[in-house]
Amino acid sequence: MRLPKSNLIQAADGSWPATEAEIQQATTFINRVLTTDSVRIPPEVVIDVGIIAGVGWAVIESNPAWASGIYGCDPHKVLDVLQRACIPCHSITATESEWLPNRNS
Repeated sequence: MRLPKSNLIQAADGSWPATEAEIQQATTFINRVLTTDSVRIPPEVVIDVGIIAGVGWAVIESNPAWASGIYGCDPHKVLDVLQRACIPCHSITATESEWLPNRNS
């Protein structure tokens, strides 16, 4: 099965244009996702949102921070996220440890 190609909104000059209304709608949507009790999200994950025609705003995909593209984000903030994602094992909290794979089996 071949999936349809996604349409990225990157402009020819390399920018990622979005209207203030689109940014506000995306922000409102992801904040609703992040505050929903039934949604559990691991730390240091990147969540891509977009509009699905006929449906509305949706989570398009999520990936570990180190496996995600920058797509118009502030590179300094990206480095902050990557630095946080690459912490020593002794610095992992109990909450974070639930997301670690069980490598004993």
